[in-house]
Amino acid sequence: MMKRWWIFLLPLIIAVVAVSVFSDQHEKAKAEKAEEVEQGKTMTISGELIDLVCYATSAGKNMGEGHAMCAAQCAKGGLPIGIVDKEKNIYVIVTKNHKPTNQNEDLMANMAKQVSITGKVFRLKGLHLIEMESVKPMM
Repeated sequence: MMKRWWIFLLPLIIAVVAVSVFSDQHEKAKAEKAEEVEQGKTMTISGELIDLVCYATSAGKNMGEGHAMCAAQCAKGGLPIGIVDKEKNIYVIVTKNHKPTNQNEDLMANMAKQVSITGKVFRLKGLHLIEMESVKPMM
């Protein structure tokens, strides 16, 4: 009697596992397709300006008003700057049209403060870039 029970239960278990795997693959494909659609779309990202080196090496702790002086010095020294949004996504800020300018000069006064940056957004496998067109302090 016990052997017959397994004959019916085993196909059910296999079907549940197969549906689960297919569902995960479908969600991943859908997320990748959504990122492809957003490539180069002009968006406004709001959040805190951070120097990426201190932020990354402190596991995200070096930010806020207490880190403003250090962040400004890092920006002045040419280290890369990013913005962290409310969902904790990190966007690397790059110059528009890949022109070799020091965008940090436009951002130094607002380091560790809340800003809105408008520009084209590019995403690839967890990397987020924003090609800065304008920056505005938030009040």
